[in-house]
Amino acid sequence: MAEPAIVVYGVHIGRRTNHEETDMSILDKVKQMVGGAKEKIGDATGNDDLADSGSAEQLEAEATEAGGDLKDKASGAMEDGKDKLDS
Repeated sequence: MAEPAIVVYGVHIGRRTNHEETDMSILDKVKQMVGGAKEKIGDATGNDDLADSGSAEQLEAEATEAGGDLKDKASGAMEDGKDKLDS
């Protein structure tokens, strides 16, 4: 069975892999770019709703990415601790 594709706002950006964290990081970056674009277009056209929506989308993606980074660091610290106990 084929793995599901990652699709962001209708754009195919790749297939899921064993490196889900990497895929999520890419997805967060794409969401940040789309949010930033919405914000700029909203600002340029005077559409405050679009600008606010874009800003919120961008902040949400940044927060999700930061959470993933913390999870990775915690996982790495746990692995280091296990290695020290095993040696």
